[in-house]
Amino acid sequence: MKIVAAFLSVFIQSTHAAIDVAEYGSCVNMTQFNSNPPAGTDPGAHCHFSSDYCLDGETWLTPAATVTLGVSCTCDDDYHNNVFVAACYSMVTHQVVCAADPNECPEGNFILGGGSRYNSHHNVSDDCGDGTPAFGSFTSAESCGKQCLCNYAYRSRDNTVEAGTSMYGKCYNPTTNIQYCAATDSSCAAGEEYRGPHSSSFTGPECTCDRTHVGACVSVLSPGEFSFEHCAVQEDSCNESAFTFLTATALQGSGLGNDCRLCVNTWDAPTISPAPTVTVTAPPTSSPTLSVSPTISAAPTSSPTTNEPTPLPSAAATSTPTGSPVTEAPTGSPVTEAPTGSPTTVLSACQDRLGFRLNNDKRKSCIWISKKQVRITNQCKKANVIDNCRVVCGTCCANNSKAKFKIQGKKRGCMFLSNNNKKRQHCPKSRVSAICPQTCGRCCTDDSSFTFIQGGNIRDCKWVANKSERTKRWCPTVKTNCRDTCGNCKDFRIKPTTPPVNSPTATPVVTPTASPVRAPTASPVRAPVSLDDD
Repeated sequence: MKIVAAFLSVFIQSTHAAIDVAEYGSCVNMTQFNSNPPAGTDPGAHCHFSSDYCLDGETWLTPAATVTLGVSCTCDDDYHNNVFVAACYSMVTHQVVCAADPNECPEGNFILGGGSRYNSHHNVSDDCGDGTPAFGSFTSAESCGKQCLCNYAYRSRDNTVEAGTSMYGKCYNPTTNIQYCAATDSSCAAGEEYRGPHSSSFTGPECTCDRTHVGACVSVLSPGEFSFEHCAVQEDSCNESAFTFLTATALQGSGLGNDCRLCVNTWDAPTISPAPTVTVTAPPTSSPTLSVSPTISAAPTSSPTTNEPTPLPSAAATSTPTGSPVTEAPTGSPVTEAPTGSPTTVLSACQDRLGFRLNNDKRKSCIWISKKQVRITNQCKKANVIDNCRVVCGTCCANNSKAKFKIQGKKRGCMFLSNNNKKRQHCPKSRVSAICPQTCGRCCTDDSSFTFIQGGNIRDCKWVANKSERTKRWCPTVKTNCRDTCGNCKDFRIKPTTPPVNSPTATPVVTPTASPVRAPTASPVRAPVSLDDD
């Protein structure tokens, strides 16, 4: 058992990277959508995990095309823009349960009308969301909670609408005896079997959206070397045929270090995870091998495991990876400075002071200064402007964790911008980008604390930037930390202008799988092992 513990420890340490959230596409009837149907009728556009959920006459739009259309698709605490899942009804219990796929409904249940979009025509009240009372009737198209959504299970009668109540299944590898939470059976790699949340084979803790792993769309730089694009449930969310889809297991073994989930938990108190390190101790190789497999076989147990920790994908990294490991580090370069002058006019953090007005002119805020380069150049020469408009003047850059902005009448913080879809939709708004400059892409700087080992020497972003051949060689590996040097900055303040195409479905590509895992030497049946990553 000591060997097993050592293996699990290595796995967990290798996966504490920042969590990336999946981006979602939509099934759209363009004729109906363009008619701008009134509330209480079908809207013409529905958020889904993949094109599998589209009906006749509908076109599948990838996440990027969905944003261009002006539709927001999420799986967080925003009830109105959540992805639709199937509603399953039991004639015995008269209860409705939700499932990511209609095929996952419990045995004996039938799928309520609309397939995976039950009650999508309803006029849902603006304040419906986490913590609000559920309501609805058979004589009205108004309701709250009477839908099955990615993050919200169906609620009725005197129940309360709750975020984090939709459940998902697990991918189980019978060879390694390891399982992890997965969105649908398409998330599983070859050799893994999917166990739905309502099936008798499901074991261990429940899988909410923030614990549920998905794959990713990546660019192939060279054989075995990838560049991360965005998280996705299935391959048809990849925007171009040039992108390849990696399953959750293949992503774990790719060396990219991205941890893709259906959502992040924005409704409970935040969970503090171990701080990332900034120094890489293993020297990268010129031809990195990014797919790795564990070399330790787990010893079988004689009795089932019933109290399992939270799962992770089964392609674990070894303690000494052979690829180009770059540990996650903060993407900006926030500097905490001592305040100068009056405490009522100066910030102690790397933020723009929202209440600051130049010469007490109510029009001339930090946002006003930021809109023209000539203003930035002239005004940022003044000490009081530098002290109050730190992001605009380039002193430093960080999100304002205390300030809020309004979206659909609700006050939101920067955590609301949990995926690129939301960033593209809301970051063009001046107040949003002022409060969340780091999230919206205004902080395009290299991480000054980041270093890595090359040829026995400690290198940094300045070393990479010094020669063009170095940027070509190293940027695919260090671009997360050397954002300015490698041109790896997405400015989400710029509104997308490209119109959606009629059929943007990505060309199917062959799904790479993680390296084969060596089979255990013992053969007795064992209880699945889930890995705790939270």
